[in-house]
Amino acid sequence: MKAEAISDQKRLVRAEQWIFARQVLRGRDFVHHKKWRIMIVAGPSPAEEINCIRELMPQAHITAVDFSDSNLSAAKLAGADQTINHDLFEFGQIDKSLGKFDVPSEKLGDVPFDVVCLDLTGPANEEFSKAIKVYLSSLTKGGVIIATFSYGRDVKEAFIERWKASQRTNIRLNRSFFSGQEPHRVGIEETIKAIGIPDGLKERIYFLLGRKVSHLRSVIQYRGNAMPMVSMMIQKRHGPCPGDQLAKFKAIADGDFEAAVTAENIGNIYACPAERIEALRRSLIARKAVATRREKDAARSRKYRAAHGAGMKRGRPSLGLTSEEMQERKRSQSAERQRRRREREASSPSLECGE
Repeated sequence: MKAEAISDQKRLVRAEQWIFARQVLRGRDFVHHKKWRIMIVAGPSPAEEINCIRELMPQAHITAVDFSDSNLSAAKLAGADQTINHDLFEFGQIDKSLGKFDVPSEKLGDVPFDVVCLDLTGPANEEFSKAIKVYLSSLTKGGVIIATFSYGRDVKEAFIERWKASQRTNIRLNRSFFSGQEPHRVGIEETIKAIGIPDGLKERIYFLLGRKVSHLRSVIQYRGNAMPMVSMMIQKRHGPCPGDQLAKFKAIADGDFEAAVTAENIGNIYACPAERIEALRRSLIARKAVATRREKDAARSRKYRAAHGAGMKRGRPSLGLTSEEMQERKRSQSAERQRRRREREASSPSLECGE
């Protein structure tokens, strides 16, 4: 059997990230819904992600980007508002006093996005790190990037060396939102510990983000279709995230998807006891089973009658009688009915009226 391209854990993480992205935008704009501008990678199967976004943010303007025409056609068919044929690793450049800087391509337009989803699922490398930094500049203030990378087949020693160098040089001044104390010097390592990123992943995440680690709003580890993955959400802001907004590392386990899609707290909403909810569910299941069985039986009967019925009335078999035989049959049936009626009248007691 061919393995599914998208794992259930991937579906769970994708939904959780988009729900949290909506939460961040609502908190920023003080509205439930708005025409937020969203850019996604189309990919070969964009329908699930576009449907997820539409369900959560119905007014959003979705731009799907890909260098494959077939992927863009699938995104358009799934409901994307705009499609752009472009390689996201091709950047533009601007000249500043300090030199040349990479910026998003002019093909993407000059209107900033509220959410950019770089669900590229490739390894943590220099190219992906540059893409994250470039597309952070294409965000509105307070906007977020959702970036996903895979690991397990890369050279971990390269990340470890970069991490060790950060312990010697990357010391920054920050306010302690973790304990409520006075401002003090906080290193990258303390931020990583506050998030809870385990060894092996912290080196890769620092490699990709550098000091932007302190802008993480969400970090989720999960199992993809073929490799372990990490999905990050980084917010564009001037300073580091406060302690109550800083990401907390999560790891998705087997069964979490099933638990998420079946655990419904409907009883709390409608003040209905759990026992009654279970009874109602069993009753609905039983009624559905009866209705399904009746539909199947009816369909089977219709199919049989259509195949065997050839008489005047649909479903009755033909006797193959001639017209004279048919008249004789009708006369005999009429005589039989009259005989039975006379027998019923004779057997019924007569009512005699006395004087």
